[in-house]
Amino acid sequence: VLDVGCGTGTMAILAAEEVGSTGEVVGIDPSESLLARARTKAACQGPKANYRFEQGLAEDLSNHENIDVVLCTFCLHHLPGDELQPKSLGEMKRALKPGGKLLVVDFPEGQHHHSHGCCNGNQEVNAEKDPIVVIIQAAGFTEVKAQPVRMMGAIAVLARRS
Repeated sequence: VLDVGCGTGTMAILAAEEVGSTGEVVGIDPSESLLARARTKAACQGPKANYRFEQGLAEDLSNHENIDVVLCTFCLHHLPGDELQPKSLGEMKRALKPGGKLLVVDFPEGQHHHSHGCCNGNQEVNAEKDPIVVIIQAAGFTEVKAQPVRMMGAIAVLARRS
């Protein structure tokens, strides 16, 4: 599992529990301070050899390939849409093995800021035409399925590399 934009490592740590001792999770983020927090949080979980954190960019995943699952939670809205979002999604697709899965969770309809809070679940989300869905489809992913995440005021998109 590759957790792109892992921040403080929450999803990577949870994913490491799911993949067990035979899998591996790599969390990448450009922020060394967030990675330091992720490593500290991971250390509190006890020693585990199945995950690590690296400094890296969503738009350059050249050190990663043949990945089963790519996670990207609340990261895309930090990237300028016209340039880095499509490039980053292209890199995620390239890094995935054929049939690999992508899970993106982020704010819908271009409302890319943190002011939504965790309780804004009343907004309507057009899961078929949301800009995040459109750019994931444009990157060449197949079986793109989206649904609103009510509690977060977000959208979750699951897709597959053909």
